[in-house]
Amino acid sequence: MKRIPVYLIVFIFIFPVCVVTAEGYKDKESRENTPEGMKKIRQGNVTVLVPEGQKTIKSGSVTTMESFKQYTVKKFLTVEARVAKLGESQKKSAQEIEQLKQLVSDLRKAVTELKQKLRTAQEDTLEVFPKQ
Repeated sequence: MKRIPVYLIVFIFIFPVCVVTAEGYKDKESRENTPEGMKKIRQGNVTVLVPEGQKTIKSGSVTTMESFKQYTVKKFLTVEARVAKLGESQKKSAQEIEQLKQLVSDLRKAVTELKQKLRTAQEDTLEVFPKQ
């Protein structure tokens, strides 16, 4: 009779922990088996492997996916847009680099001019105040 509360406590507290751990293991295992760039869609007892980003339309108990042709066209257009954006970014970067090169060139000229002025000023100072 005294063992019933112990079994009850074990069942109430330890059994749910075991169930949650088993579910976590099952999810981890299913994620590990999924190839990169793909995702699993679970519909009832059926699991379908589809590319990430492919639209799925759920109508009642029926799940339909966009056709492979639609999916590839959509992906191709997004890649094209990204490449165009990268091209524009590259052109802007090239212009900025040219501006920076011009600024560096101007700064080098200014530094050489300042060095020459410093030398002439030192020479003039030596002429006015000869070393003793």
